[in-house]
Amino acid sequence: NIDLVHSNTVTLQSPLIAAKELDIPSVLHCREILITDPDLCLKFNLTPEQIEKQINKETKYCITNSEFTDRTFNFEGQRFCIHNEIDSKALNIPNIVDDSKIYVGLISSNIPKKGIEDFVKLAT
Repeated sequence: NIDLVHSNTVTLQSPLIAAKELDIPSVLHCREILITDPDLCLKFNLTPEQIEKQINKETKYCITNSEFTDRTFNFEGQRFCIHNEIDSKALNIPNIVDDSKIYVGLISSNIPKKGIEDFVKLAT
């Protein structure tokens, strides 16, 4: 009883392929900029154009997270641009400073291209 499959990244194409095989509509949420990400293309062992061609075969709908991503992603189906947003009022919390320690949490694929080393250098 699945009505729609939503894949939150170009790095996981299996859900799109499965949805197509089962004739279930799907949407890709593209946050990646393939033309500036050789590491991602190397992971697939494909060019940006080949990745886009594959995705165009797998789904008819695409959400991008910025106008730049939208312009650089060659998607032939129906596309929507929905910006990443936060509710800044939800972040209005006390900032209690303790000079003896700092707590940091990162939730991401902490690979070198994400700038983790730069972050650590700035923090120390």
